Amino acid sequence: MITFVFPIWWTGLPARLKGYIDRVFSHGFAYSIGSQGVQPLLSSKKAVIFNTTGSPKELYESSGMVKSLNQMMEDGILRFCGIQVLRHVYFNAVPFVSDADRKAMLEEVRRVAQSI
Repeated sequence: MITFVFPIWWTGLPARLKGYIDRVFSHGFAYSIGSQGVQPLLSSKKAVIFNTTGSPKELYESSGMVKSLNQMMEDGILRFCGIQVLRHVYFNAVPFVSDADRKAMLEEVRRVAQSI
């Protein structure tokens, strides 16, 4: 099980996480390419993703950004390498929510972790 917890920065991955993925999820380790095309090499792995954003949920959904982020992280990186994505949870407008809302977000993380 791989758990990713990271903020969305300008509608993408933070630079350090992108660099990590570029170096670790590499040809020969995470996938190979042969006569049959792309072969995922991490099919025994599972992942959970928790993202925070600074913008409201409605903005990300109405602009299509959630769909793009899901496609990039879930399909373009993880499933490409054979990793099964169990959950992808977004916590939106984090800098602007109340303390009670933040506690509810942490409780959601706990619920997701316990359900897996």
